[in-house]
Amino acid sequence: MNKPDISKYNPSPEYLRSLIDAAGLSQRGAAATIGLNERTMRAYLSIAGIYRPGNVAPYCVQYALEACATNKCPECLDYHVGLAKGDTCDECVKMLAEVKL
Repeated sequence: MNKPDISKYNPSPEYLRSLIDAAGLSQRGAAATIGLNERTMRAYLSIAGIYRPGNVAPYCVQYALEACATNKCPECLDYHVGLAKGDTCDECVKMLAEVKL
């Protein structure tokens, strides 16, 4: 898992939902996994919530969800957000395809 980097802060509900999907969790499961109550998670995932300062997810929530959605590529041994467990990352797939040529 990469070190925290606040320059990658993206509190958009769409991005947070994509992380939850990549982790294979429900909203309820994601909230429980990272220690939030369900109402808070729903507020962070609500489009309307981004217009209310108290409803914007802090970076630590994003980082925790990224950790849930991150898996290690078996080829390069790097961690990638959204990579399914056991799958090879896009960079390695391209490299392996070039090697076979």
